[in-house]
Amino acid sequence: MTSKSNKTLGQLVSLLEERIPRIMHEANVPGLSIALIQNGDTAWTQGFGVMNAESREPLSPGTVFEGCSLSKPVFAYAALKLCESGRMALDKPLSQYLSEPYVPDEPKVQMITMRQALAHTAGFPNWRPDCWDAEGWNPEGKPLQSFFEPGERFSYSGEGYMYVQRVFEHVTGQIGESYMQSELFKPAGMKYSTYLCTSDQVPGMATGHDEHGKPVKKQLYRSMCSAASLHSTPSDVARILCACMRPDPDASWHIDTKLAKEMTTAQVPVNDSASWHDNWPDVPIKDDPFVSWGLGWATQNHNGLKAIWHWGDNGPFKAFALGYPEEGTGIVAMANGSNGYKLWSALCSMALGGEYPCIDWLNRVVYS
Repeated sequence: MTSKSNKTLGQLVSLLEERIPRIMHEANVPGLSIALIQNGDTAWTQGFGVMNAESREPLSPGTVFEGCSLSKPVFAYAALKLCESGRMALDKPLSQYLSEPYVPDEPKVQMITMRQALAHTAGFPNWRPDCWDAEGWNPEGKPLQSFFEPGERFSYSGEGYMYVQRVFEHVTGQIGESYMQSELFKPAGMKYSTYLCTSDQVPGMATGHDEHGKPVKKQLYRSMCSAASLHSTPSDVARILCACMRPDPDASWHIDTKLAKEMTTAQVPVNDSASWHDNWPDVPIKDDPFVSWGLGWATQNHNGLKAIWHWGDNGPFKAFALGYPEEGTGIVAMANGSNGYKLWSALCSMALGGEYPCIDWLNRVVYS
């Protein structure tokens, strides 16, 4: 079975150029940038709207956005490359790489593996209390807790990715941003991508907007946050999405086919718990029949067709990526407005056809 869009690229482009401004206006989203994927490669990129609702500077495909939680599959890709080289292992407890406990006096944390952290089954909350300030993610917030046994169930957690980042930096001997630039972004041609943002006056960067379409102050990231601080473009992130769907053994920065399959294979079904829930084990955990999480990417299996996907939400910035590995089709989208999530369903239906239980899950669990 295939997705339902049988349009040519030209027909799709005409449709998107006609309808996207309309749905942006209806949702009060100032700017949107997309990359459309066909045959395993980026086929078309376009920016719609403005970088800033006050300056009215138009968006371009090179406009940089906060990639939000698209940070996670991009970082996971680099971490799996370390597994390919044997420097890390998916099923080895992360604690065995460190000389001191990552979380003192929490025995469960000692057993967490990279697989569990990347699949959101580590047992952590999304974020420890008071871990965000004006400079970005602050590991000196209140102590991190573990709420259930590693691997027991799904609970979306940025903290699991920060644990992997700590080990990642220890193993490589480099600050995460430096390694990502030299070993992934540069060889992959991701020239717009970084996990840092040290100024709110960066040329070519979109401004975030609230739900009323008003510009808001930029969140800075003076240190890398592997779970949330990626700044990038849809075309850059599409490079990673395409590499996961169609790994190329001749591309030195690609992970191999076996690991790409591992990354995009369901590890655990999602459930009705939201990322802010911390009252385990009392929170409801009804599993979703169509949506699961892999290693970095989430998965959707519906009507005989598998998709990999991820969403991102940093408040005034929203992001979404989805691809069909068998078909080699997909889309990456970034918006500079709090209401950006309202575009994803219509955008996927227009660009790719089909139905999207993953977006239904997001709307039910995250945005209800």
